[in-house]
Formats: sequence, structure tokens, C-alpha cells
Amino acid sequence: MKDLHLKDLKRIETAVIAAVLLLALAWFVLNQQVGSARDDYGLAERKLSAVKSNFNVLNSGEEKAALDKQLQELQAGQSSVVLPPRSDALNFGAELANYVSDNKLALQSMETKDSTIALDKIQRPAIAYSVVLTGGSQELVGALSLLNRFSSASVQSLSLSKDKEGTQWKLNLNVAVVY
Repeated sequence: MKDLHLKDLKRIETAVIAAVLLLALAWFVLNQQVGSARDDYGLAERKLSAVKSNFNVLNSGEEKAALDKQLQELQAGQSSVVLPPRSDALNFGAELANYVSDNKLALQSMETKDSTIALDKIQRPAIAYSVVLTGGSQELVGALSLLNRFSSASVQSLSLSKDKEGTQWKLNLNVAVVY
């Protein structure tokens, strides 16, 4: 009977030790979370301070006046956007044709026409390109990267599809290059 009583006490002792260990672990985890929350709070306070500082700088007299003037110009449609000449807009077609030739892409069709596009609620002249290419995915992505060279290019529509065999991609691209 005494052995049975000792076994019960050992079980209770083991349970108490386990409970103490669990409480210690919970305290440690909560302490870490509180410390992390304090760090996050400090970071948030520093960011808020930086934003307030930037806001105060923007509200200074000269910079605010300059920004107000720019806003008025943009609202009046007198933006200082410099558009490229027509010859640069036409150059997109030549560069695309060279890229297609150099990278052995299949040019299914390419149409070019004079067009207009609305910028800042003003109709601007543009050269519209409608292009259909087929080839490998890397080569087609390279063709799309040509758009980076033309800052006034505006993609009107773009679609990619794969052929039934899954080996070739087809790119339908409509771009307007404003001049």
C-alpha cells in the first residue's frame, strides 16, 4: 500500500514539474512576444516621426508654392511632358522588325496607322501598331522589353497563347507610341 501511495505522489510530483515547465515556457514565449511588440512599436514611432518631418518639409513655403504651381499646370493641361518626335514613334516598328529578324521570331502580321490617344484629357497624335508574333517565350519577352526604350509607348492590349503542341507561343500586341 505504501508503494501505491508513493507512486501516486511521484505522479503528482511529475505533473507539478510538467506544469511548472509549461508555465516557464509560456512565460518565455509571452516575454519574447512583448519584446517584439515593443520593437515594432518603436519602429512605428520612428516611421511616424519621419513622415511628420517630411510633411512639415512639404508644408514649407517655397516647396508648397512650387508643388501648387505644378498642380495648377497639370490641371490646366499645360503639363511639361516632352513627347518624342514622330520619327522616334515610327522607329518602334523598325526596331521591332530588327528584333524579330535577329531572334528568328515569326511575324504573322504588323499593321501601322496614324492614331490619337488621350493624355491628360488632351488628344495627342500617335502611331498605332498591331503586331502578331509567334516563337519561344524568352524571345517574345525580349520583344516586349523593346517597349522600355519608348517612354511614350502605351500598351492598348496584350494577349499570349500557346499552340496545341505546347511548343510555340503567340503574342498579340496593340501599342500606341505617342509623339
